[in-house]
Amino acid sequence: MVSEIIGEMLKLSIMVVLVTLFSIGVFEMLPEERVPYVEIEIINVNGSSLDISHVGGDVLKANEISIHIKNASGSFIYELPDNNTIWMYNSTTRVPDPDQKIPIWKFPERIHVNSDVMNITEVSVVHRRAVLATSEVSSNA
Repeated sequence: MVSEIIGEMLKLSIMVVLVTLFSIGVFEMLPEERVPYVEIEIINVNGSSLDISHVGGDVLKANEISIHIKNASGSFIYELPDNNTIWMYNSTTRVPDPDQKIPIWKFPERIHVNSDVMNITEVSVVHRRAVLATSEVSSNA
């Protein structure tokens, strides 16, 4: 009788170990979360400000995106939730609205970046997993 109980306990412990190993193997084979697809237009680069339009693709969470601005002296990073430097265009008047925060960024919204960086040479929109768009700015802009 005691040997039957010990046998059942051994079978149960072997099954638990096998199920654990199998589940670890299956979860290791699952693909990572995909990089979002988005089409972006970087326009109206004037001095230290620029506009970035979402022209199609996936809806993006604002806290996963940053805007990298470069000039001759270095690279500067702006996070979307920072309401002091970045805001969304008003959909009816099409002018920047500093009172509007951006929890998500989707088509056809436009972001206005007002930075302290002069003579912008390159702008990149960066997701936490990939660079979504990069644009060089010509010197006559």
